[in-house]
Amino acid sequence: MFKESIVNYLEVISNQNLGLNFLIHIMVLVTIFALFYVKNEHYKRFAVNGAILMLFSSVTINALVYGNPFHAVTFGILTLSALYELFVRKNSYGAPQKSIKTIVAFGFIFIGLWYPEFVETNPLFLLVLSPVGIVPCPTLLTALGLLTLTHPSSNKIQLGVTVFMGLVYGIIGTFMLKVYLDITLLAVVLYSMYVLLGTSKLRIIFPGRKALV
Repeated sequence: MFKESIVNYLEVISNQNLGLNFLIHIMVLVTIFALFYVKNEHYKRFAVNGAILMLFSSVTINALVYGNPFHAVTFGILTLSALYELFVRKNSYGAPQKSIKTIVAFGFIFIGLWYPEFVETNPLFLLVLSPVGIVPCPTLLTALGLLTLTHPSSNKIQLGVTVFMGLVYGIIGTFMLKVYLDITLLAVVLYSMYVLLGTSKLRIIFPGRKALV
């Protein structure tokens, strides 16, 4: 009964916000464009941090509107971390390099943007109508993809909090709700932990050098 009620909630909010789904997809695509082509570091930082803030706050607002206190609290915490980063500006964004790290990060972003669950439409339209910014798991996939693109020049606290929430929702989605696509969220959590912890170790070994992860 618990599983059915949660899945029904996710289906309702996903299909009643198709216009918002579309706008959030456009926002993420514009953000990716900014990463590659905007030269001004201030504008690039504002675009990416603003996009992550909008992703988290959108889930929070929908949770409040539709009466889901768990999502409201967890994504409220993520919203506060993103709002803090927007003003403190510890993240530094350069153009993504041609590397395995970039390919992996964009792979997770793509899965988040496509996420073929809950929205009742054909697979092609899911590329612009999936519930990213509405449902927690695709939102966390997309956000962690963006954050790992910038590491090690990113806010460790923000990344750590997002990784923790990704772990919580990945376990719930995969093992409680039986949405097996959410195993990709657990995968991006493990990858993010590797990037976060691996970079820290490199900085300990080579304190005067820039990390290579």
